[in-house]
Order: sequence, then C-alpha cells, then structure tokens
Amino acid sequence: MSAEVRQRPALPFELPFYYGWVQVFIAALAMVGTLPGRTQGLGLITEPLLRDLRIDRVHFAHINLWATLIGALFSVGVGRLIDRFGSRIVLTVVTVALASVVMGMSAAKHVAAIAILITLTRGFGQSALSVVSITMVGQWFVRRLNLAMAIYTVALSVGFMMAFPLIGAIVLARGCGLGGLPNERSKIAAGQPLGLACAALADLAAADLEFRNAREVFLALGAAPDLDRLDALTGGPRFAEGLSDRERDVLTHLAAGKTNKEIAEALGISPHTVRRHVEHIFTKLGVTSRAAATAHAYEHGLVTRAE
Repeated sequence: MSAEVRQRPALPFELPFYYGWVQVFIAALAMVGTLPGRTQGLGLITEPLLRDLRIDRVHFAHINLWATLIGALFSVGVGRLIDRFGSRIVLTVVTVALASVVMGMSAAKHVAAIAILITLTRGFGQSALSVVSITMVGQWFVRRLNLAMAIYTVALSVGFMMAFPLIGAIVLARGCGLGGLPNERSKIAAGQPLGLACAALADLAAADLEFRNAREVFLALGAAPDLDRLDALTGGPRFAEGLSDRERDVLTHLAAGKTNKEIAEALGISPHTVRRHVEHIFTKLGVTSRAAATAHAYEHGLVTRAE
C-alpha cells in the first residue's frame, strides 16, 4: 500500500524522494509563519504598543482576550475551503491576508484599529493558517503519517526557535512604532516642552508622563547629555519615573531584599497595601519581578546602596 494519497504536481525534474516530504517542509514553514498571530509573536511588540497607544496592560489584556476568542472562529470552514480550492490556493490566500494585516498594523493610529488588526492576526495566523498547515501533512500521508507528523513537529520547532530571536533582534534594532503616532525623534522634540507646559498648569500627572516618555527615549538612544539636562530640569529620575513618595519608600525596602510583610511592618501599613504599591511600581518601571525592579532602581538612581 502506497503512502501517497495525492497526485504530485508535474515537475521539470524527478525528485529522489517522495514529494510528500516537500509538503511537510512547506507545512512547517507555514506554521512558523503563524508567529505574528501567536502570543509569542505579539509579545515582541507589546511594549511598543503599550507605549505608543498609552494604554495599560489590563486594557491590552482585554483586547488580546477578545481577539483570541473571535480569531478562533476563523478556523471554521477552512477544511471545506481546502476541499474545494486545494491547499495551495488556501495557503496562499491566508498567508497574503496575514501579511497584509501585519503591514497594516504599522499604519494604525487608534486603539480600535489595533484591536481589529490583532483580531485578524489571531484569526489568519493562529487559527486559519495553523489549520491549513496541519491539514497539508494529513493530505499526503497515510501509512507513514506518524513519522511525517514527528518530522513536521521537529521542523516547526526548529523554525520557531530560529524565527523568534531573529524577529526579536529586528524589532530591537529597528523599533516597532505605529504609523501616524509620534516617533522617537518627535517625542524628544515634544516631550520636554509638553512636560514643562503641563507642569506650569499644575497638571503634574500629565507632566510626569511627558517627562517619562522623553526620559525613555533618551535612555534608549544613549543620549547622556540630554538625559542629564532632563534630570536637572525635573529634579532627577525620581520624578521622571512617576513614583510617589510612598512607592519610593516601598521600593527602597524592596531593593534591600525585604518581603512584603517586612516592608509593611517597617512602614506601618498592611501587607495588602504593600502588594498594591509593588504592583504599581512594577507597572511604572516596566518590570515584572522584584529582582528587575531592584536592578532598575539602582541603575537609575531611584535608591542608593546607602539607603
């Protein structure tokens, strides 16, 4: 019994092996191509999105949740489309659609547009393209399906291992700003004047945001002289980081290695209040762990070892 279940296309040369293995390789590439629609791929641009759209992580999590749920519906009917038009046509259409959506994200200006585009990346990438990829293997193998799926799994795993750091390096090298939103240079030009204007109007929260944006850009670009001038203007990184006096106190004890309970006893507040302060500190510093917060605090002079 032959393992081949589909007629291979006419080729100008004879392959020394079964054509189905070519389909396994293409299917693995297609699965790697779903990266923009997966959590790992989206995670590479989450921080730039939060910064440019100026939304918090909770809001973004809601967008991502609904995008994932709605995007799952794109799997419905893909099998029928493959039966009717063939896997090559469906693969091409879905891939082009996903690429177009990813390109469209660079031109989006509003939260609503980004929400729609993230939903489409989830739909075309994580859902539809994944179905096409897996189906392609099953169309070409019966007797050796287990072997084919094993090789397919290894190939896509290697592909993800190579693609993720590569795309991450590109994002770090070239940035990932949204079209129509202020780029880094315009933030440098506008951040400080806007911060001064807001401070003059006693809008300290807005002033803090503008100064913090300017500081982030200076740090990213390594613009030490500009960073020094900004610190002199704002009274140092403490203001630029947006930490309240109480949050700075908590950060000082946290950096000393104390637990929430120990911090609560030292400051005369409840452990629950300390936990909320720690969460706010993590959000403002853009970190996710106590170790990262400690390193950030020492690096940017928010606390000193003498404290």
